[in-house]
Amino acid sequence: MVMELSAVDTLCVGSTCALSSLFYYLYRCQRAAVTRIQSAQRLQFDSDLKKLLEHSESRELGYVVLEGKVQAVNEALKSHFKPHLQAVIQRYQMTEHRLLWNSLTRSWSEGKHIIHKQVDAIPFLLSQLEGVGDSVLVSNPLNASGLCLETVHEEFHIPSPGFGEVFRHYLSGEKPTGLLETEEILPVGTVITGIGRLVLDPQGGVDITSTPGWIRILPVP
Repeated sequence: MVMELSAVDTLCVGSTCALSSLFYYLYRCQRAAVTRIQSAQRLQFDSDLKKLLEHSESRELGYVVLEGKVQAVNEALKSHFKPHLQAVIQRYQMTEHRLLWNSLTRSWSEGKHIIHKQVDAIPFLLSQLEGVGDSVLVSNPLNASGLCLETVHEEFHIPSPGFGEVFRHYLSGEKPTGLLETEEILPVGTVITGIGRLVLDPQGGVDITSTPGWIRILPVP
């Protein structure tokens, strides 16, 4: 008995195979990342990082774990809403919230989308928690994943529409409920864990980098 597949069936089978391949690829990437973290060498600032790098091949150490305190290289960023707070990463965002009418269920559902987003970052150092010693440069903070920023400002702006605007909202099926304004920062002095490649640069400085490779910056529990 020969079973023929229609065009729709073929499309569904093809889509299922493509999704399965994508999920398997993502699973393998995630598994590889976990393996790298588990096998990464854990270093302390009290060990001589420069000597370790000078005696290693290619003047680098592949995937290390290093805990340190965030220090700005040059002038730190300042919070827009709390100027006394200094940071090395700053993210400002405006998100519009609105109600959307669903004619099938005859009910309103909440929707939102980002209408403005600005991210600023400067290179920073990971330094030892106490005393003076070697420090490690994070030259491209925005290349890092796993960033956990601290929310320092959050305000919801509620609109005051007139009667005409309210009427148009009901006709269009979209009713704005407000704008959420947030500011998040990575403050100077925060203790974090960096995971990535440790490299000795030509000037003798120590960098933790993600090119090629990756870097994760995690909060210390």
